[in-house]
Amino acid sequence: MAFLFRRFPLPLSRDFPLSRTFLTAGSPLLGKHPTFGNPKPKIVTESELEELKSLGKLDEDKVSIFASRRQIKGSPWKLNLVAKQIRRLPVDEAIRQMQFSPKRASKTVLEVLSDAKQRGSSKVGGNSSFYVDESYAGKGTYRKMIKYHGRGRRGIMHKYYSHYFLKLREGLPPPPKTKRTPENHKSRKTKDLWLRKTPVAVPNSL
Repeated sequence: MAFLFRRFPLPLSRDFPLSRTFLTAGSPLLGKHPTFGNPKPKIVTESELEELKSLGKLDEDKVSIFASRRQIKGSPWKLNLVAKQIRRLPVDEAIRQMQFSPKRASKTVLEVLSDAKQRGSSKVGGNSSFYVDESYAGKGTYRKMIKYHGRGRRGIMHKYYSHYFLKLREGLPPPPKTKRTPENHKSRKTKDLWLRKTPVAVPNSL
């Protein structure tokens, strides 16, 4: 623990006094640290729970559908280009996007989408709507093969495989994130840096 404290010093404050040069594993100071300590969980009362339900911040009643496809031929980088295209889209719109996509990985994503939509409609009902909550690709197995060159030489040829994961969530998709502009920045320093990088052209300045 002394080695960790030398390289990663803990922040000092009034609630976190430093009484020793180095901390040990059983030090009482670690209990007050937000990263290394174990703070007590906040207890939510029944009135607060009902208030959160009335505001719609609890999604206990919403259904989530998980689907995946393993060992897809192709690199995860190429598959992720298609996977991030349908995030936060309704299922019907995501299916239409994949039907007209010229990429080869779109066929696999379309199959997983159709299967997840069918399972969701059979579980909840045909009247409910789903949207794509999570869509990402992961690294599969990489195989190495011999690549033959001229004059008796050789190299290594890689065969890439990837995994695809999908999560559908019941309800309407969340609103798009607001674009970062100098007006919605919190600190004045960030606004100045933003304006310095993107200067505003003043018409008829001469």
